[in-house]
Amino acid sequence: MAKRKRAVHQSAMPLLNCINSGRLTRAEVAKKLNLDVQNVTNWLARGIPAKQLPDVAALCELSTDEYRAQAGLGVKVKTRPNRPEDVMAAHGYHALPTFLQQYILRKIERLLHTYNAVPIGMRKKLSPPKNPDQYRQWESEIESVLLRQAVFKNGEPQNQAS
Repeated sequence: MAKRKRAVHQSAMPLLNCINSGRLTRAEVAKKLNLDVQNVTNWLARGIPAKQLPDVAALCELSTDEYRAQAGLGVKVKTRPNRPEDVMAAHGYHALPTFLQQYILRKIERLLHTYNAVPIGMRKKLSPPKNPDQYRQWESEIESVLLRQAVFKNGEPQNQAS
């Protein structure tokens, strides 16, 4: 089939990329979605209906959010910044022996559990560092916040013996 020469609607750009790359044809898209080929052609010119977007994204092997992001529809793909796995991979974690990897995972799990005990309003000041060399300092800061919280609850010193 010839390449499209007309303008393509923004919401249909990822679909057109799949068609142009040879992964799909308009006929295949129409058959899989129980539509006419003319519907697919109309989508390229006028846009994909919102109710059909998840099905089209699945055909393009994308999540709906990824599809919308590629189409420039104002949706950013949700990623979790500074995930421990990403930080560890960037600093040679996978080259370590298995027992050290397990120790590090347990240590990070305990640290994140402790971090979740910090009041939400104070977490912004204690965001996880990007460099693993700073985890010890981060742990100390979290512990000091939790200690202050335990010692001064509701503005009054609490009994530390309990």
